[in-house]
Amino acid sequence: DLVDFAHYEQKLTVPETSMCHFHHQKPEWQCGQGIGRQGKVHCDGSEAGYFSLLCAVSLTFQKFSYDALMREYPQSDFFRMPVSDYWSNFKKLPDAAHYSEMLTTPEDELRWLAIFVGDMHQPLHWLRGDFEYGRNLTVVAKGKEYSLFDYWERQLPLDFQLNDFHGDPRMYKKWHHFKQHPSEVFATWGSELSNKACEIYAALPAGQTRVELSTENIRQWRKLYEALVLQAGERVAQLMSELLMHRKHEAGHKNGRGLHHPRVSGTKNLLTNLLLAIPTVLLWLAGLHLHYHRKLPSFSLSGLAALSAPERPGHRKE
Repeated sequence: DLVDFAHYEQKLTVPETSMCHFHHQKPEWQCGQGIGRQGKVHCDGSEAGYFSLLCAVSLTFQKFSYDALMREYPQSDFFRMPVSDYWSNFKKLPDAAHYSEMLTTPEDELRWLAIFVGDMHQPLHWLRGDFEYGRNLTVVAKGKEYSLFDYWERQLPLDFQLNDFHGDPRMYKKWHHFKQHPSEVFATWGSELSNKACEIYAALPAGQTRVELSTENIRQWRKLYEALVLQAGERVAQLMSELLMHRKHEAGHKNGRGLHHPRVSGTKNLLTNLLLAIPTVLLWLAGLHLHYHRKLPSFSLSGLAALSAPERPGHRKE
């Protein structure tokens, strides 16, 4: 139910779980460096905090994935921690002790997966920096003051609603099932989207904690916001389609029916089968040819049976 889901997060009465909705690492990254270390990011407690956004979306996805299908992806070392202990350890944290109350059903977990993907497409969730995700930087738009974080999180969606949406869905190409390990896909998304936070800060005067937004600032941010909304919607659909494929594979395997894995190349397998089939068929045809010209011994089924039958006592041949 999209109407119910639209306000799902606001209806929750559980304690704040903000750590899941933001990227954090030690030390925190800066623009020009990129998240993680040297262009790579892993869920290891350092390059990405154990309970940060990137780890949360990857682990929530894996709860719904099919193990046999996950093994078909290229191997990934994204998780450098005991994955099996993730959720139990998470619930032991003081400010996440009641997190399980949000995950009482698979429906709740899928809703949170969609929320996490939405958070990934809020650029300010990626960069803590000097302004604490934009909370300590004031912007003034149309005579009203907001924190930069609140302006992006709350005011932009109010100012530019769907009935006045200028985003062009044609800018995105048709998506396909994951060819990489899903965790690597999420890491790629994170690296790409974190750069958007730097674009936002680059449009503001450096060294100021209060900035009056120009018409051009608002126009450019609207364009970026609408593009990210479209991209987030596309990726939520892609993610749910991916999980549906996992469910189909799991059901198929239980019923003895193998299904095509998206990263397996049908052309490559066809060539492999042809390379195996050609010499086999040629040898078989050569054998038939020799047999036809009586250059190979002929054995009937009855003859083979007689040769293989054990001798009976008292009937030994002289």
